[in-house]
Amino acid sequence: MIVLGNVSGLLNLILFVFLLTFLAAIFAAQIFRGEIPAEDSNQNPIQVTFFTIYNSFLGMYQILSSENWTTILYNVTNYEVGFNTAWIGAAFCILWFILANCKCIKRLPHPALADTA
Repeated sequence: MIVLGNVSGLLNLILFVFLLTFLAAIFAAQIFRGEIPAEDSNQNPIQVTFFTIYNSFLGMYQILSSENWTTILYNVTNYEVGFNTAWIGAAFCILWFILANCKCIKRLPHPALADTA
């Protein structure tokens, strides 16, 4: 019974993170769609261009996982300069990074201290 209780909490957490990332992907697609080209000036492909919700989701997950998240930040700010909205793109990416990686939202008690109450 204890194992099933832990699975329920884990599934709730997975669903919550998925929905939060999906919501951020919708916002990112609306903000950046059509502004980042498929290739940079050196003909290197840009992986996250925010043209689709799926691609936006992958970009938001990349920021969530902290794996080369600055690549997305640099691409967004580089191609938003022409629209004078680079600061909005930078603020969005940085705020999503902070929100997605905030460990202080809910602190779980240490397992050794849980039985002392």
